Amino acid sequence: MLWSLRAATAIAFAAGFVSRMVRPMIEGPVHYEALAELAFLLMLLAALLVLCWRSPLRNADKLAQLGNLACWGGSWLGWSVANLAPWGDMTGLKLGWGLGCAAAIWIAFRFRRQPA
Repeated sequence: MLWSLRAATAIAFAAGFVSRMVRPMIEGPVHYEALAELAFLLMLLAALLVLCWRSPLRNADKLAQLGNLACWGGSWLGWSVANLAPWGDMTGLKLGWGLGCAAAIWIAFRFRRQPA
């Protein structure tokens, strides 16, 4: 399970890095690279949640929250490294999505049946 958290962090880092690097190439009012990164991160987080949900471990909810932190933290770090500095708007955006996903994970795991 921990290998998937490490992989998720690396994949999210790469997604954030690529999103920042292609940002100057996208013109117009809509940043499609940011929307693509958001969709990709949500799919990555969903895959991690499926792994945690099916896990017989009693602390699967904590592993799911670590996966959430790995996705959003890795993406923020990749974006900040590519930008050469943290950017306030992106920090707030990643923090907001991370907290929202953390709340959704917490609610979902409250209704999960514990494995026997």
